[in-house]
Amino acid sequence: MKTIIKKPVTVERVVEKVIEEKSEVVDAPGGPIEMLGSVVYVQCTSYSYTGELFGVNHTFIELKNANIVYATGAWNRKNFETEEVLPSKRPIVLFLSQIESMFVIDR
Repeated sequence: MKTIIKKPVTVERVVEKVIEEKSEVVDAPGGPIEMLGSVVYVQCTSYSYTGELFGVNHTFIELKNANIVYATGAWNRKNFETEEVLPSKRPIVLFLSQIESMFVIDR
């Protein structure tokens, strides 16, 4: 199925639309940079991961001592139900475009 674009979308048109709708773009506190050095849970489109947030840039994050989480179990548990250590001595890289959510694990 082909999609036909009758009117190309431009940056200017997007800005006009934002202004029309009186939308506001804000930098929300609690983003990845504020989590550096913390143990985090990262929910991606395919899998979930835990590890120490080691690096952040505009494209990806890095996790040290990373685990892949297959099943979380109850959130009030001390450990996840099923997780495995990833076989890498270096930090793993997760692309921001694949991350749905992330938070610091408070246990």
